[in-house]
Amino acid sequence: MIPYYPAGVNRQGKELLFVVLFTSDYCPTCEEVEKVWEIFKRMYRDELVFLEFKLANDTKKTFKALGVSWVPTVVFYDEEERELRRVEGSFTLSELEKGLRAALRRRRACLQAS
Repeated sequence: MIPYYPAGVNRQGKELLFVVLFTSDYCPTCEEVEKVWEIFKRMYRDELVFLEFKLANDTKKTFKALGVSWVPTVVFYDEEERELRRVEGSFTLSELEKGLRAALRRRRACLQAS
């Protein structure tokens, strides 16, 4: 359940891969990975849809509904809102790219199964 699709993103007939970063203002590790996240976003800005959620009173339900109990967490979703891969805790650019490759493999498997 991705809470919303960004303006301009067409859900109809278009395959999408969402990458969602969950963070908190009270998380020192979240600050540490910010540069890595920004580099990853620049590298794949034309291929992926990026969303970010900070833990706050108005986002607690979203975190809980999506099973996010650790920050930072990066979750890859397909256009059907299926979770394809999750990276929890501190991460490097290499780990995000590994997560992306795993998400793409799982997505292909899902497409072949349907």
